[in-house]
Amino acid sequence: MAQQKYTDQQMLDALRTAADGLETPLSAKAYDALRPAGAPSGLTINKRFGGWNASLQAAGLPTNQASGHKAHRSDADLASWVARYLADPETTGSYGGYATWSKNHPDAPSAHTIRYRFRTWSAAVEVATRTEVR
Repeated sequence: MAQQKYTDQQMLDALRTAADGLETPLSAKAYDALRPAGAPSGLTINKRFGGWNASLQAAGLPTNQASGHKAHRSDADLASWVARYLADPETTGSYGGYATWSKNHPDAPSAHTIRYRFRTWSAAVEVATRTEVR
């Protein structure tokens, strides 16, 4: 397993430094423009904390309000959607299959959201197979 280059504390400190003096919540794009020299990228922070707003929240900073986006979903909710997909006899069980299936289910999270949260499609499937379909 690769050793982490930055600690959580270093990442949170970089967020706080970039946000210092801003009147609006820090966006990932703004962070990358303002980040201190040698600090981790916004993408690295985003991945570590499971999303940009989760990163801001962990740093004690104001979060960006979702405009038209679904509310933050729990791992259990995401796994439940994967379990529903896997239980559908007309699906392939693949990431691409889920991406197509989710477009026909308006409340379903995107395939990208699933894979991003669980790091891999295989990990999402593993969690989903232990999850009760709601």
